[in-house]
Amino acid sequence: MSYSKIHLLALLAVGLSIPPLRASAQLPAEALKGVWHAQWITSADAPQRDAVVLHFRKVFDLSEVPQHFPVRVSADNRFILFVNQHEVGRGPAVSDLAHWKYESYDLAPLLHQGQNELAATVWNFGALSELAQISDRTGFVLAAENDAQRAVDTDATWEVEEDKGVQALPAPRVGYFYYAAEPVERIDASRFDWSWNNAADRPGKWEKAALIGFGIDRGAVLQNNNWELMPDQLPPMQMELTPVGHLVRSSGVQVFGNFPESALEIPPHTAATLLIDQSHLTTAYPELTVSAGAGSNVRLTYAEALVDDKGEKGSRNEIAGKHIIGNFDEFLPDGAEARTFMPFAWRTWRYLQLDIKTADQPLRIEKLRSWFTAYPFEERGRFTSDDPSLAQIWQIGWRTARLDAHETYMDTPYWERLQYIGDTRIQALISYVVGGDDRLARQAIQAFNDSRIPEGITFSRYPSSVVQIIPTFSLLWIGMVHDFWLYRGDADFVKAQLALGKRFCVRHAAAG
Repeated sequence: MSYSKIHLLALLAVGLSIPPLRASAQLPAEALKGVWHAQWITSADAPQRDAVVLHFRKVFDLSEVPQHFPVRVSADNRFILFVNQHEVGRGPAVSDLAHWKYESYDLAPLLHQGQNELAATVWNFGALSELAQISDRTGFVLAAENDAQRAVDTDATWEVEEDKGVQALPAPRVGYFYYAAEPVERIDASRFDWSWNNAADRPGKWEKAALIGFGIDRGAVLQNNNWELMPDQLPPMQMELTPVGHLVRSSGVQVFGNFPESALEIPPHTAATLLIDQSHLTTAYPELTVSAGAGSNVRLTYAEALVDDKGEKGSRNEIAGKHIIGNFDEFLPDGAEARTFMPFAWRTWRYLQLDIKTADQPLRIEKLRSWFTAYPFEERGRFTSDDPSLAQIWQIGWRTARLDAHETYMDTPYWERLQYIGDTRIQALISYVVGGDDRLARQAIQAFNDSRIPEGITFSRYPSSVVQIIPTFSLLWIGMVHDFWLYRGDADFVKAQLALGKRFCVRHAAAG
């Protein structure tokens, strides 16, 4: 090893032992390559690895609005970013710590002359997170791309507060099915900070953000935290307002009009149930807006199908003599007007049931809406036949492919949101032929490559916080790479997947 490299390593060792703000000034330029100016921030008083919801905000002034204001944004686990009370985006896409994703946005369209506000909600469900979620600890980072705009970089000038109004609870055990998705969310409106992303309103327990290390690109020489950052190559997930379905059963309240398209009032001291049928399975964010109803409890239960007293589904279209069992969310209104509740995690359902218990106040349901979300595939392939039943099978198959594709492919969107090689190889072929889009498949192929253990084989599913290895799935991954070569023809991408395997073979041949 050359003297210069030894000297650099010595400086790095020293640099890692001194405070971050001083370390950057004492390291050579080679070591600082890939180090962001922005720092990861968190709350010094909040849980670091347990379930928590944090709000961050930063107020800054602009003498004039630039044509572009590009930023990079990431979080552990997840974030929703706002500019001047308008949602910008959500992320980051799930990955592992050595390939942690960041999202890129141009904020310019939402900025104005004078005072502006950046705000973000960041959550970490800790041990209750979906199994695909890998995590180090709760944190947030935002970095401006241009030097002249670095005033917005995350640092100690940002504020943070912990929101006690959101609570994550274990998902209910439903039969013997393997549930590996997101937990129950309970939102207590009386404890939630409704003005968190409006700095002109000062309620809340805000404090200066705590610094936990610079953002660092994957492959950078300097490594002083557990997130090696790299850009997310996927497009934003589709977010489309769609009908929530039609009311098929109610009890405890008289329903007039055409709820859920119109408003509905639940009288005081009432237990009411409203069953809504979407007519097909969907993956979406439910959005419920209510007024009044202090002391009420609203539970939203999601199910693929109803079951009878034996727990059997039978025909999905039948509701007589059947009831709902499934994952749920709870909203506790505080009596104010037009409170809107939406869980952080999207849900899967055909049937959506509202169970409502009111106290001394009536509860008015103003709106119940559904925001469909999935990977933004377009149906570019076509299929025709003289047999009309085959067209229905095609439609069902394409819908299934859509619902099982988000930031990763997945086994099922309700029970098991995990990207398995066996499923994914087939799903990728559908993406090539029907969607003409290989971006999600590239993500999957690379993720499985990144999962390889020293012996060379892959995890059977990835990303995953729990190790599972099925050796034959590694052979299916090889087939998946070959499929990509046949259908998409990107030789450089394919060669990159083979490089690690080649090094593995050479090393073992030399050892043998």
